[in-house]
Amino acid sequence: MRPEQIAALSQKEIAGLSTRQRRTLGTTLLRAARREMSRLRATRGAYRRTARALQRSRAWLAVAALLLGAPLAGTSFAAAPEFNAPTTNPFGMTNNGGYSSPSLVDLDGDNDLDLLIGVGDSADIGGGTDYGATIFIENIGSAAAPAFGAAQTGAFGLLEVGDFHGPAAGDLDGDGDFDMITGIRAGDLVFQRNSGTANSPSFNAPEINPFGLISLGPDAYALPAFGDIDGDDDLDLLVGEIGGDVIFFRNIGTSSIPVFAAPQTNPFGLQRVNSGSSAPTFDDVDGDGDLDAFSGDLDGNAIFFENIGSATEPAFAAQLTNRFGMEDVGAYTAPCFGDLDGDGDLDALIGEALGDLFYFERISPTRLLGACPSIAVVGCATGFEKAQLKISEKKAGKESIQAKMQKGPAVVVGPAVLDYALCIYDDADALVASVDINGTAAAICDDKPCWKVAGSGLMYGDKAGSEDGVSQLKLAGGAAGKAAVQLKAVNNAENRLPTGVASALQTSASAKLQFTNSDAGCQEATVTVIKKQSPTEFQAQ
Repeated sequence: MRPEQIAALSQKEIAGLSTRQRRTLGTTLLRAARREMSRLRATRGAYRRTARALQRSRAWLAVAALLLGAPLAGTSFAAAPEFNAPTTNPFGMTNNGGYSSPSLVDLDGDNDLDLLIGVGDSADIGGGTDYGATIFIENIGSAAAPAFGAAQTGAFGLLEVGDFHGPAAGDLDGDGDFDMITGIRAGDLVFQRNSGTANSPSFNAPEINPFGLISLGPDAYALPAFGDIDGDDDLDLLVGEIGGDVIFFRNIGTSSIPVFAAPQTNPFGLQRVNSGSSAPTFDDVDGDGDLDAFSGDLDGNAIFFENIGSATEPAFAAQLTNRFGMEDVGAYTAPCFGDLDGDGDLDALIGEALGDLFYFERISPTRLLGACPSIAVVGCATGFEKAQLKISEKKAGKESIQAKMQKGPAVVVGPAVLDYALCIYDDADALVASVDINGTAAAICDDKPCWKVAGSGLMYGDKAGSEDGVSQLKLAGGAAGKAAVQLKAVNNAENRLPTGVASALQTSASAKLQFTNSDAGCQEATVTVIKKQSPTEFQAQ
């Protein structure tokens, strides 16, 4: 069925579907909605042009949540980002001056991403100085095959407004085109209104700290980023600074008349970037419907803050460094995201102190991650006599999860049921990790069938963990009191496993394991005797 047909199903029609049908249709619709919302990111500042498409995508997400049996708010149907090794100055990009701070935006309205770069020490481009500038580079290729032209300073009236530029584009006045706010070394936030159009921008004279914004202070090196962080359909502003904090200005006005409240420092669980020099950017990198945060830092890293809250009530997890294939690329990094290759996901572009631009192509995920509900299911079969959970995250890229549930209620096994998920919850029944196996009877692992019958049960084996990080799953069927589940998973180069699990359980008094399958089976065990508990380790039985 096409997405439009799935979205048109009535609640009565949905109720008549089997569990497998609901899951298949829900996954199809969820992926279609995510692709559409990824496409809209290129023009998200033009609210009037995209409002109808956004409404449709949100409606699709709501129906997908109904089909998948989980509430939309707070539920993570996230695809863990995966990035290739970086390439330097691709697609005709060039080094245009030190301390580059890039931004990808369709500034000329031709449906491909152009490049804005703020620099601290500009190269000699069209009479540029070492004072700092915002450089415009037009994408003269296409949305799927970018090619960047000559660098321009002063384009469309964008002026040198101070030392060390950090540009952010967004439709602040709701007229369907991108306006500009530029952060500078002095800590000010400089606004230039676009009095032109979405296809032919023309920026007015600069205004210093308008709409209630205030300077962050001398030598703050302000680096702003827009994001509707509270889901009220207007653009808020988050600003990085040299000390490593993120300063939040909530828009308490509207999408066309901005008014910014007094600043807050590191709200929603955001933390000071360890080495200093924060450079935030906010995008739904994992595709779960809320804005996550990435930041650069003084040491050249990419710092990730996952939004474990929702689109309207954000809550950010502890910072993680250089995950998902990202790596140190120098010093004073500044990341941004955009679909540069037109494949429906967000790639990363990172500027740094020497002025180069590092492109991390995102690899499209091969499966849906995070199919567990955000809150533990009520009514799972309990009664396992023994249970154990071991998590080790001491070494990035080599994280491991082991779970055992023994001598418990019968587990549904058999060749027709091959889709399983291990859901891990904290002592408040909040989801902290989902480990999934989605396979077929004919799947091949290590040059032999992944699945095989083992006595009264079923075994899955994949030493490389190539599809999902899971190297082994043993299911012992049989009567109640004899069934068992044993799962082993180790992260690999593709970073398939969820990470940050140990830190999420660091203050939890217990952990709940729920093992589910595509035939509505659900077994549950709780581990309460904790032997190890730290940001990188958790062991309990």
